[in-house]
Amino acid sequence: MYIRKSLFLLLLCIVGIFSFSCKKKSQSTELNPLVLDSVMVVKFAQQWESAVNCGDTALLLQTFDKLFAKNQVSENSLIKSSFDSDFGTFFFDAYFQNVVLNLVETINNGGHFMCTRVYQKDSVFHFVTHLYNDLTLRIDDWQLAVVDNEIKIQDGFFYNLSSSMINDLNYWMLYQIMEKTNPGGATTEFAKINDAIIAGNTKLAMQSLAESRMQLAGYPTYWQLYLKTLFEDDYDNFIARFEADVAPNFDSRSVQLHELIYNACAGNVEATEQNVYQLIPYCGDAPIFLFFAGFARLEAKEYRDAAVCFENLDGILPLFWDLWCAKLECFYYLNDVKSFESLVNEGRKIYGMTVEEISQFIDNQFPKMKNINYSE
Repeated sequence: MYIRKSLFLLLLCIVGIFSFSCKKKSQSTELNPLVLDSVMVVKFAQQWESAVNCGDTALLLQTFDKLFAKNQVSENSLIKSSFDSDFGTFFFDAYFQNVVLNLVETINNGGHFMCTRVYQKDSVFHFVTHLYNDLTLRIDDWQLAVVDNEIKIQDGFFYNLSSSMINDLNYWMLYQIMEKTNPGGATTEFAKINDAIIAGNTKLAMQSLAESRMQLAGYPTYWQLYLKTLFEDDYDNFIARFEADVAPNFDSRSVQLHELIYNACAGNVEATEQNVYQLIPYCGDAPIFLFFAGFARLEAKEYRDAAVCFENLDGILPLFWDLWCAKLECFYYLNDVKSFESLVNEGRKIYGMTVEEISQFIDNQFPKMKNINYSE
């Protein structure tokens, strides 16, 4: 039906009070250093969620401890020397801008973002975020610290890339340096693979990925391209090849996430549930997991059970496009005309569709319901 099995592109997916202040520290602040506790971290996470959803990129950028990150990546001599020129600083700052813009632009394109868990491990506080869009899910685990009496993000773990933020930044910088100083190296190989993917030649892309693994496997981008190509090239055998080729190189959390997305799209209900159960202890019992559970049932043609999953999300998640279409598909196959008609009109108001637009959409996707009534 309307919802397509999209490729799960791995992505590279804050209204502040105490955390985002740029004001000069007062004497009382210096005498009373900030000590993190769970209440403060929850508040920070909520503010971060608000800033992402409001598109406040300036405030989001202020929350990263860039000095810490710079010191970490400067342990590599090539990266350290790059900071002697504007070149290194430009791409260092660009990395954080890309991280933030990816979140905000996904929201602007109909995505859904929320913080799902706060926890402390080895005296370090973390908060976990989920970013959903177009049948993809990005999960990030952000690591916090107090820096100059403000809460800052020092590092993170990106489930989709199976990489820490510092490691991803490190390879981002190395890539930019190599593109400038050694254009015949890794950058040429990545360009060759990208060109094959864009041309739809997944066989050539897989061949190039296999041939360049020794050279490129350290780059998180390599695995991003590998997974995308594998999904396109051998969809039916994706899990078997993923577990053989990719899983040994990935954190177990990342393995569960990628298998969750595939299994839900493939209609593997029990496997989807097992993936969710494995992820919950790490990133919280997020409502988006119920959407994936419902979508797996939808793809398995278990329409009534899928509808129950989706209806349990009413008032918990916004009616984003994929959820709207999935619910419509359930009611369509259940021949529930009344519920279908009500949902069509609800979505029409949310997405600002004219009668002509919604009528054409229904005629194309749900032709047996073309005679329903549209409210003004």
